[in-house]
Amino acid sequence: MKIFTLNGPKVAYTFFSIFCAAVILWFGFLRGGDNAYPTSGGYQFQNTVYVAIVIDDFGNGKDGTREFLYMDIPFTGIVMAEQAFSAEEERLLRDAGKDVILNTQSQRNVELLESLEIDISRLIYLDKTQNVKRIEENFLKTAEIARDKGFAIAIGRVGQNGGRTTAKAMQNIRDTYADMSVEFVTISQLIELLNKM
Repeated sequence: MKIFTLNGPKVAYTFFSIFCAAVILWFGFLRGGDNAYPTSGGYQFQNTVYVAIVIDDFGNGKDGTREFLYMDIPFTGIVMAEQAFSAEEERLLRDAGKDVILNTQSQRNVELLESLEIDISRLIYLDKTQNVKRIEENFLKTAEIARDKGFAIAIGRVGQNGGRTTAKAMQNIRDTYADMSVEFVTISQLIELLNKM
């Protein structure tokens, strides 16, 4: 479990820029290890590919918070600092073994990621809907990207634009991901996997 703290726009942009650039360079331009083979979009693992899950907007006791806190699927939680339940939800996420990004700035991390010049074909926004089937379809799109390119990043949120619906879709898609040899990981787990190649 890793904890990242974002103290302002420059720090946040630097963190995400370095991470995204490293991942894209690794898969897009460098030769894969024995476990990888080239595809049109980069390198893909022969047996297992990876989807890094980021869940935003913790810190306010929003809809779906409890469901995600007790979910046994790996993900990275973004906690908005100085909110009513920031400290409590950060602690609960850490206790549950999740990655935590503490966002101490006013700009949302989803907006930060969206504004970066990264390969957006590897990035899927899961929710902004209360339709479980639609979110499941977005999980499947994310899996297809991962199967083609070796990894993908999926971003969801707690609250009325996701919350319990996104948590339910994530649980529903779990067996399908296993059948497709797609593994849920956190951001730090993805970095560790890249470092081993």
